[in-house]
Amino acid sequence: MWHDKPKADALPNYLISGVDQVCTVVKDFEGTVKLLSEKLGIGPFKCWDVKPPALFERTFRGSTDAKWTMRLGVALVGKTQWEVIQPMEGDSLYHEHLKSFGEGVHHLLLETTGTPYENSVQRFEAEGFPHAQTAALNLPLLVGGLTFPAAPKFLAPFVSTRFGYVDTLQTLKTTLELAKFPPGVSRPLGIRLGKAEFFRPESETNVESSLGNSIFDKVVKLGFIVRDAEATARAWAQKAGVGPWHVVEFGPEQLKDVKMVGSKDFKGRIAWALVGNFLFELVQPLAGDTPHARALAAKGEGIHSVGMKSDVLDFTDARAAMEAVGAPTLVEGVLHGGYEFALFNTTKLAGTCIELVRLDAAPLFEELKKLPGKKIS
Repeated sequence: MWHDKPKADALPNYLISGVDQVCTVVKDFEGTVKLLSEKLGIGPFKCWDVKPPALFERTFRGSTDAKWTMRLGVALVGKTQWEVIQPMEGDSLYHEHLKSFGEGVHHLLLETTGTPYENSVQRFEAEGFPHAQTAALNLPLLVGGLTFPAAPKFLAPFVSTRFGYVDTLQTLKTTLELAKFPPGVSRPLGIRLGKAEFFRPESETNVESSLGNSIFDKVVKLGFIVRDAEATARAWAQKAGVGPWHVVEFGPEQLKDVKMVGSKDFKGRIAWALVGNFLFELVQPLAGDTPHARALAAKGEGIHSVGMKSDVLDFTDARAAMEAVGAPTLVEGVLHGGYEFALFNTTKLAGTCIELVRLDAAPLFEELKKLPGKKIS
């Protein structure tokens, strides 16, 4: 697997080695993937209408008679899956999210390298996080141009992909997904082998390629908005083994050339931790009329932004490309040390905000740790 091995300072209860997938839940699948591909160059998407008989053994909040279905598409941004789900029939976590928060990032698919699926499930259950929704998926495979049909019914329970959502939303401010792929099939291989029902755009069928208008090459950061950054950081550390965290009191004095929708007189508390090749950021607005404070008031806690990086375009050109597609800038500035960033309101394009960053997660974390703060582990 491509994720980093445990760091030297990994917590004793270390479990999560990386994030394989970021999933947004939306009301209009076709409209969203069209905007993602045409405006932001995210795609192509392999797509399915996920329903029986391919989808089976469905559960939802303890019921084994669940009827939920979905329309689903998956694209690659570098090595990270960008998934879009529109809930269709039946009660589901996807419907709950749309009702409570609207469109946005619903869950993260975890990599737990070195810890088998069953053990990972048990670890979360022991911390008080049962699965809220589960299923098995039995799709045809496309290998070297040859189609291998879905497994027959009597074999399907043993060779299908199993996935489930851990009920961590209230504590960790997002839902976490665990998945078990068939023997010999890794997560990266799974997206290549699963035979799509259709593609978006229709003319692009190589999910491992980039679209011609692609702006971003990788996902490096996830930005949460929370009411208590320290408490949330401790929960991630104690319940999921994520950390150590670097916590900083943050204001205009930490930035230069800052531009912001709202008030420049602001204060916040921010916690950062490295999770494989991702940087997790917990933002707690403390004072000032800021985009983060507005989002917290409007939608509550959760993942507010996905941090992206371009290796093909330099920062200035990537920023200009975002402006050209009509993505308004919410915040931009330069952290002391030269780290540039720009946060864009792309909720109408992507279902979530996108942050353009200059650095990869690890060097960015090293830069941020230079700010005076305290450690939580």
